[in-house]
Amino acid sequence: MMAEDRAVRTGVAPPGDDRSAEELFGQMGAVDEANSLRIREILDEHGWPGWSMVGEDGSLAAWVVIQHADRQLDLQELGLRYLHGAVDAGDASAGDLAYLVDRVRVAKGQPQVYGTQLGAGPDGELTPQTPIEDEANVDARRAEAGLGTLEEYYEEFRRAMEELPEG
Repeated sequence: MMAEDRAVRTGVAPPGDDRSAEELFGQMGAVDEANSLRIREILDEHGWPGWSMVGEDGSLAAWVVIQHADRQLDLQELGLRYLHGAVDAGDASAGDLAYLVDRVRVAKGQPQVYGTQLGAGPDGELTPQTPIEDEANVDARRAEAGLGTLEEYYEEFRRAMEELPEG
């Protein structure tokens, strides 16, 4: 599921797959829908697919699918509850939890806790999609979640944007 999610978001097909970037981008909605249905089944049957159940890669894949289920806030909230429990039990990534917390809060128009959801402001500069709650202490919260400072994140994001192909 994660490989297909990545392909339809980047336009880069996995080896042996001859779909064009346009074809891949055009399938994003269908892939998100299919992935959302499957991850909901997994959550209902097993709870969060944590490290002990599916390894780090499997848990990361579950997080990616839920993180990208933006049209299904209820699924993101369900995933958030399960992920919170898994992190508390030491069975999932606190960093993944931080990103999902912010993703759900942004979807609800609420301030972010960790500053993970960025966009371009009117001047084209990076800016949080919603304000950051208690911004003076955001780096301490990010450190607790295993994330770098907010400035390091901005710099990493800028570098990633520069590496994208033109067009």
